Amino acid sequence: MSRSRLHFPVLGYHGAHPGAEHYFKHEAHRALRRAVHVALIHGDEVLPALREVSSTWCWPKDGKFWCWDADPKWMRK
Repeated sequence: MSRSRLHFPVLGYHGAHPGAEHYFKHEAHRALRRAVHVALIHGDEVLPALREVSSTWCWPKDGKFWCWDADPKWMRK
């Protein structure tokens, strides 16, 4: 049971609450699905990659940090 929880959680720096990155991931994958759909309609042999339709540099997350005194809520896997 030693691996049932995180011992030293790694959290991300956000401008807003910790779930702020979810919206940007959702929009990026939605754009990817749309680009793949359009490529299939046009008969392209090479499908677009996620990096071609969105850039993680525009997202609000600004790196990660080790949190030594974290809330027990963040210690769950």
